[in-house]
Amino acid sequence: MNTATIRKPAKQAGVTGNEWEHKYLTLSIEREEYAVSVAKVREIIGVGPITRLPNMAAHIKGVLNLRGSVVPVVDLRLKYGLAGRDYTDRTCIVVLELEGRAGPNLMGVVVDSVNEVVRIPPDRLAPPPAGAERLMNGCVPGVANWGDKVYIVVDIEKALADDAFYADAGF
Repeated sequence: MNTATIRKPAKQAGVTGNEWEHKYLTLSIEREEYAVSVAKVREIIGVGPITRLPNMAAHIKGVLNLRGSVVPVVDLRLKYGLAGRDYTDRTCIVVLELEGRAGPNLMGVVVDSVNEVVRIPPDRLAPPPAGAERLMNGCVPGVANWGDKVYIVVDIEKALADDAFYADAGF
């Protein structure tokens, strides 16, 4: 898979906050459809060389060199207790730009595939099923019925925030 840039950082591209509002990158993990705000997505790259770090949890794949920047990589499949599997030509890394204590930081998340960008109006978002929000640690603000699909909308910063590696990396 070739590198595909979703967007430049907003301050470089002159993008207003409203342009990305309600737009989500849809992705798949274990045949489930998820949606993350495109405002957090820096770019999508194929899985390339990842340098393993010693004594890390299995879901922390290591770090990669992205044009001179060292980017930590987390496999979301492993982080959420799903069985690992070999990477395919559809497996990719979504490079996120997340707000850290000292400013923006990059983090890569491995997903089974990336599908499309969709605009989901707020009135199409429903709260997660009763009890599910507590189980998901507040990282799923809602689900969206869209066409013939149901997307699990993920607050990716909250989803990663419970990870000690995430906290230690300055996020």
